[in-house]
Amino acid sequence: VVFVLPRLFPERYAALLDSGTAASYRQYMGPAVERADRIISVSHSTARDLRDVLGVPPEKIVVVPHGVDPKFRPIPRGQCWPALGRYGVSDRPFVLLMGRVEHRKNHVGALKAFELLKAEGLLPDHQVVLCGGRGSGEDGERQAYELQQLDVGNDLIRIPYVEPDDLPYLYAAAGFGESTTDLAW
Repeated sequence: VVFVLPRLFPERYAALLDSGTAASYRQYMGPAVERADRIISVSHSTARDLRDVLGVPPEKIVVVPHGVDPKFRPIPRGQCWPALGRYGVSDRPFVLLMGRVEHRKNHVGALKAFELLKAEGLLPDHQVVLCGGRGSGEDGERQAYELQQLDVGNDLIRIPYVEPDDLPYLYAAAGFGESTTDLAW
């Protein structure tokens, strides 16, 4: 039996989940991990969690990272704007944040860093494009509140959902621009 495990989020961050989700996860995770002859982990971080959190022997874990679809390739910026315009993204340079807005993704921390860089004049023309819906439960509410408290003004574009065919254009157009190549991101 081979078991594929993308992450151990419910084990690592149980406090961010409602009790039913955490209990359901534990009910199925333990027996599945025990029955598996091999566990495929999609990252070294998850493999480490398997060892440290669940005590899985290293010889039972195989790391197989996700592949990248060929559609995610360099695309000239000029070809990106028609797709981006559908989401209200201007031709200004932008920092791209992807994923549902949850504590574990640290969008709030990234936006605070953006505010600091903007205040220091290091990202003078940049905006932030945040693609992802609101997280669930109390965590989602807390993150929504924290986002509202930030002072990013018109520099934040929220996009709850992006059509899959438009994702390559977002990734290709995102960046910090030439003026920030000295930044150690």
